[in-house]
Amino acid sequence: MKCTENLDSSMNQCSNGTMQNESKESWKQMLPYILILLGIVVVWRLLPLLIPDSIGKEQGWAYGSTLFTALAFGALIITLLLQRKDLKLQCEAFKKTSNSLLQQKEEMAQQKEEMKQQKEEMQQQKKLMADQLQQAGIQQFKSTLFNLLGQYDYVANGILGSTTTAGVTIGDGRNFTNYWANKIKSEKTFNSTEIQFSMANYVNYLFRIFKYIDSEKNLQNEDKAIEFEDRHNYCSFVTNIISFNEMLVLKHYINNINEGYCQEFKELADKYALFENIRLAGADGKLWGESPAFRTEKAKKNFLEKYGQGK
Repeated sequence: MKCTENLDSSMNQCSNGTMQNESKESWKQMLPYILILLGIVVVWRLLPLLIPDSIGKEQGWAYGSTLFTALAFGALIITLLLQRKDLKLQCEAFKKTSNSLLQQKEEMAQQKEEMKQQKEEMQQQKKLMADQLQQAGIQQFKSTLFNLLGQYDYVANGILGSTTTAGVTIGDGRNFTNYWANKIKSEKTFNSTEIQFSMANYVNYLFRIFKYIDSEKNLQNEDKAIEFEDRHNYCSFVTNIISFNEMLVLKHYINNINEGYCQEFKELADKYALFENIRLAGADGKLWGESPAFRTEKAKKNFLEKYGQGK
């Protein structure tokens, strides 16, 4: 309660002090007018005493009239001076207000620039974080891909051998793919029914690897030419660990077997030129078919036509 009373007392004192200051200012402004009025009244009252008897009353009043005119003119001059002072004060106040507005405008412009810089910094940080997340995703993608490729030999060696319709017994694993690759090279024939059962798991495994590369989101790039190169390089990395004979049999398998995934596998093969290095020699000993570089450029051209140039 005591604190509240002291606070109220302090506020009252401040209020009274403000009112007293305003009153003093008002009296200062009114003082010239009051003095002029008092002067006129005093002169008017003393005028009869100031006029000598030797001067006639009419002449005395004429002098008095002249005196009053002079006093009135003086009052007018004082009024004009006071108005000039008020105008000067108003101009100064307007100038201060204008300067204050200009300063506020400059502060707002500076704040706007700071906000723009903060926005740019946030965008840079956002882009940096996105790049970091993408790089982390690519590292995870590489790790998964290498783990899949680490099991390739196990899957390739797991191909089951079989006996051909001609009664030839074919061994397991790479013995199986080598036998059929040599048959394709020599006879240019392919009996799909004799290898479909043995190689189904192997082909499906490779399809899943290439499909994984094709669908990896972290390899997406605004520049589609770069994106193609990245995906093509990973596909080439896979094909480089697969022997020529295995790739040859794989190519003939997906072109002749009507499994559900074989059509999609063919599309992936064309999309990334998976069989760019598969070229066989003709009777004259020359390689037939398009060169690897031509096949790659053709695949790249088709990729850009389908997905756009990007940047």
